[in-house]
Amino acid sequence: RGEQHNSGVIGRTVQEIELPEGPPIGAIVRGEEVIMAHHDARVQANDHLILFLPDRRHIDAVERLFTRVAP
Repeated sequence: RGEQHNSGVIGRTVQEIELPEGPPIGAIVRGEEVIMAHHDARVQANDHLILFLPDRRHIDAVERLFTRVAP
């Protein structure tokens, strides 16, 4: 879950998020709504992203992306 104070993805579009290998973001869950993760969908605070990682070796890198503050 992205929280404003600790996430490097808040306010960015799906296309702007640099994830390893392929199209791993499948959907954004915002409250009770499930949003298809189109390239122009913007991540908001408290969104939950559904990711598909083809390789477990990328888990640490993805976790770091979601827990750092954007520059």
